[in-house]
Amino acid sequence: TVIDEFLENQKAKSPNRYRDINNTIGKHFRSYTEGQKVDWLDSSVIVGYFDWRRGQSRYGRKSSENTLHSEAGEILRFLRWCKDRKYLREVPSFEKPSRKDVRRPAFDRDDWNKVIRQSRRWINEHSHPSIQRDRTLLWNYALILINTGIRVGEARTLHWRDIRLEPNGTNTEPNVVFYVDGKTGDREVVARNYENRVVEYLQRIKSLYNEPAPDDFIFAHPNGAPIKSLKRSFASLV
Repeated sequence: TVIDEFLENQKAKSPNRYRDINNTIGKHFRSYTEGQKVDWLDSSVIVGYFDWRRGQSRYGRKSSENTLHSEAGEILRFLRWCKDRKYLREVPSFEKPSRKDVRRPAFDRDDWNKVIRQSRRWINEHSHPSIQRDRTLLWNYALILINTGIRVGEARTLHWRDIRLEPNGTNTEPNVVFYVDGKTGDREVVARNYENRVVEYLQRIKSLYNEPAPDDFIFAHPNGAPIKSLKRSFASLV
C-alpha cells in the first residue's frame, strides 16, 4: 500500500523519471518486501536487498554494481519519503554498492569521420519509406547527442516544448537550450550550434512528423509514441 502511494506521488511529481522509479521500487523492491509491514524496513533489510538482487539474473546476466548503486539512490528517496509521511521514524542507514568506472568503448575522430562519410549512403540505400524515415531519425538523433552531450535516457523523454532558442550576442547562430530530465535530475544543456547545424538537425526531425505539437516527443514512432531504443538502427549504421 505504501509503495502504491509513493508511486502515485512520483508519477505526478517526476514523470520523466517514473520509469526508473517504478522499475526499482514498484518491481524489485516490492518483490523483496512483499507481505511485510513498512516498519520492518531497517538497515539489515536494506543490505539484504542488495544481496538478494546480486543473486538475480536477467537473460543470463547478473545485475551490475553500477545498477545496484543507482537502485540504492531510488530506495533512499523512497525511505526519506516514508519518513516525511511518518511511516518510518528514521531513515535506515546503509552503504551504497560502490560504483565502478566501466567505460564504454567510444569513437575517436577518425572513426566518427568515417561514419559521417557513410551516413548519407546508408540512409538512401534502402527505398522503403518507413526504413528511410527510421534511418533519418537515427542519424539526426546521433548528431544531436554528439553536439549536446545529453544522455540516451534524457533524449528519450524530450518533448518539443523542452527546447528553446536564445539570442547569442553578436553571433548569427542562436543558443539552442535543451531542458532534460534523467538519472541525475533535471538540467539545462546548451548545444554546440556551429553554423546553425543543431537547428537544422531538429528541423529534419520535425519534417518527419505532421506538424508536431509542443507536448509531442521528439524521438518518436509515427504514431507519436516515444522510441525506447534506437540500438538496432545504430547497429545497422555501424
